[in-house]
Amino acid sequence: MILVDSERMRIAESRVMEVYRVDEELLMEVVATRVADKIAEFIGDIREKMFLIFAGRGKNGGDAIAIGRHLILKGAEARVLIVKRDEEDISPLTRIQLDRLKELSPKAILESREELPRGDFVVDGIFGTGFRGELRDPYASIVRHMNSLGLPIISIDVPSGLDAGTGKVSGECVKARYTFTLGLPKLGLYIYPGAEYAGEIHIIHLGFPLDRYIERNYELIDEE
Repeated sequence: MILVDSERMRIAESRVMEVYRVDEELLMEVVATRVADKIAEFIGDIREKMFLIFAGRGKNGGDAIAIGRHLILKGAEARVLIVKRDEEDISPLTRIQLDRLKELSPKAILESREELPRGDFVVDGIFGTGFRGELRDPYASIVRHMNSLGLPIISIDVPSGLDAGTGKVSGECVKARYTFTLGLPKLGLYIYPGAEYAGEIHIIHLGFPLDRYIERNYELIDEE
C-alpha cells in the first residue's frame, strides 16, 4: 500500500483538479458525499442519530460541514460548532458550506460549546493534513472536550493534532475511533505515536487516480 505525506497529497490533488477540470468546491462535495455514504454504510441506520461536528476554519472544516449536510439529508441529526480564534475568519469555501447548511437546517449551526446537545457520534474536522506543531487554545481545549465526551470520534482525513507526514502528535490530539482518510492513506496514520490516535483507518476513494501523480517513496509492507 502506497502512503503519502502532506506535500505529495497536495501535489496529487492539484494535478487531479487540473487534469480533470475539477475545482475545490466540487471536490469538497465529492468528499462529503463519499464520507456520508461510508458513515451510513459503516454505522447502519443513522436516522435520528446525533452527530456533533467540530469544524475548523479551513478546507477540513468545509469538508466536515458538507458531511453534516449530507448526513441530515440521510435522516440523521447534526450540530456544527465552528472552532477558530475570535480574530480569525473562515475560508471562502467553508463559508459556502456553512451557508448551504444554514439554508437546509438553521438549527444545525451552534454558536458555543455550551449549546452542544447529547450526541451519538463526534465528527472531527478541525485540522487536516496541513497541521504542524502544537495545538493552542481554543483548539487544545476543544480537543480535550471532544475526547472527554466518551463518544466514538470519526476523524476526517487525519485526527486533529496529528502531523500527517511524520506521525507526531500535539500535546492535545483527537483520539479517533475511526479515521476516514481521503483519497490516499497518509503516512502519519501508520507511524507511532500517530497510529495510536488514528483508530480504524478507512480509505475514502474519491473516483480519481490520485496515485498516478504520486512519487512512490513510502510503502506499507504488512506481515503477509
